[in-house]
Amino acid sequence: MERIDLLQLDRLMEGFMLLFSHQEEIKFTSLVLERQTKERSKNMKKRINPKLIDSENPELTNDDFAKMRPASEVLPELFCAEIAKELLIPRGRPRLEKTKEHINIRLSPDVVEHFKSAGSGWQSRIDAALRQYIAEHP
Repeated sequence: MERIDLLQLDRLMEGFMLLFSHQEEIKFTSLVLERQTKERSKNMKKRINPKLIDSENPELTNDDFAKMRPASEVLPELFCAEIAKELLIPRGRPRLEKTKEHINIRLSPDVVEHFKSAGSGWQSRIDAALRQYIAEHP
């Protein structure tokens, strides 16, 4: 593929400016520059930064992965049962038995503003209001 020098690119751009809108001109320019960048980067050798090489932590191999065991097996061997049990407790909010269903709903702006004005938890308040309505209107 033939490389285009900047002078040729300028001449091409002048011709294309007459034909294309400003947006199309920008797209064309970025495509040309992207192609030139890809060509230049193909020939570049990937250099490894010696500061990032960590001889104490070599890259894991397939054998290393095969030897791995779950934390539930390893932790009781390393710590007492009580500490191992505590370390294995999942973090974050506990999962609910019955999770809420994710939906999209369109509400009037004043309704949304009313519920949001009371702060965080506005979606839960809408849920509670709808539950109250269901209880009152069986």
